[in-house]
Amino acid sequence: MSSCDGSIDSSFRSIIKISLPIILSCLSTNLMYVVDRIILAGYSVEAMYAATVSGNFVAILAWVLVGIASTAEVFVGQFNGAKQFDKLEIPIWQMVYMSLASAVVFFPIGYFSEYINFLPDYALDYGVAYQRPLCYFGFLPSLIAGLSAFFIGQGKTRIVTVVVISGNVLNAFMSYYFVYYLNGGTSGAATATVISEIVQAIVLAVMFLQGSNKNFSFNKKMLLNCIRIGWPVSIGHFFMILAWYVISTITGYSSKKLGVTWGIACNIYIISSFFSEGATKATAAIVSNMIGRRDIGSVFVVFKKFMLLVIAFTLLLSIPMVFFPDMTLNLLNLVNSDISDLRTELLDVLKFSLGCLFIESAVYIIGGVLMAGGDTKYTTIVSQVCFWGIVVIPTCILHALGKLTSVVEVYTAMTLSFTLIFIFIYRRFMTKKWINKLNALL
Repeated sequence: MSSCDGSIDSSFRSIIKISLPIILSCLSTNLMYVVDRIILAGYSVEAMYAATVSGNFVAILAWVLVGIASTAEVFVGQFNGAKQFDKLEIPIWQMVYMSLASAVVFFPIGYFSEYINFLPDYALDYGVAYQRPLCYFGFLPSLIAGLSAFFIGQGKTRIVTVVVISGNVLNAFMSYYFVYYLNGGTSGAATATVISEIVQAIVLAVMFLQGSNKNFSFNKKMLLNCIRIGWPVSIGHFFMILAWYVISTITGYSSKKLGVTWGIACNIYIISSFFSEGATKATAAIVSNMIGRRDIGSVFVVFKKFMLLVIAFTLLLSIPMVFFPDMTLNLLNLVNSDISDLRTELLDVLKFSLGCLFIESAVYIIGGVLMAGGDTKYTTIVSQVCFWGIVVIPTCILHALGKLTSVVEVYTAMTLSFTLIFIFIYRRFMTKKWINKLNALL
């Protein structure tokens, strides 16, 4: 069986060694989303909008499974830390079976995409052409997440990084070729994404099977354990993506200006949020290994060091957002329109984005620790109640009353929401209730 080299500890060197590759792979993925939008925006603004809506719809479904599949790294990490190397592949095979079985759900949705969508008439053809291929292969994201968990849980993050970045680069080139040279439009862009995901899944599967990880047996108990820990994460992903989808739709219906502003604001957030996404995976991987060897004291050391990295990242991010804001806005203006009349509002958005990302990263760090300890319900409930109660529902009310006039209003609410979430889950972390849950799990 594969084994850890024993280098996973609470030192900065170990933390950076494990975290940096994951963070870079998240950056690569987020940039891929933005590059796809740039390519489709050049083809047709309607195509870009349709792909955004249809992509969000598929993501809402796919990320339910991705959330569960990703938690396999918690069990891999705990087995690795406890030096029970003969058990490392058990949670991975359960996630492979779960992902493949989900094709039964995704395929019909893809086949009936003309009827199962949330697209306006002017974007229907573009959206269906984009949605159908992604749904036919909707099981791939969770399959990739499950296979990646085998390496991430052991701290072998460079493997995943190389595969993901290579896949994203391949996707970018194929997308441009399919969209423009083959005149494939949104269907070409979706096909490029699917091919990229197939390549990533095959490479990870081959590397996974190179060892002695060929215990194909179905383990109902392990599957249920992964679902038990992962379903709150999945529900959280579902409602969070749904929240962004609702806000995107509402701002677009409020006014074209507000929709364009929100679109640029979303691109800022998508690109910048790679750190928090990568950091939570790295935190869960490192902490789960410490849990496996019962080294609870080091968990708090790791938390403090990750928070120092959050501060350092925020200071680094402030350079483009605070000191070179105009350059940043021009780079993220995907529709190539005149945004001079939006400049003042977007400058405020940059500042609020920086604050939101700082607090959100801290929230994700704690969330990674709690997830490694099997305490996922509390974080999900608090996060969704705060975000929907403070951001989504008030935004809907303002829209209904005709008083939604600025994206800054939404970002102000987001800042307040993330602050409250941080306060609640930090208290949870410091009360150490998650350790009691951990003892029961172990």
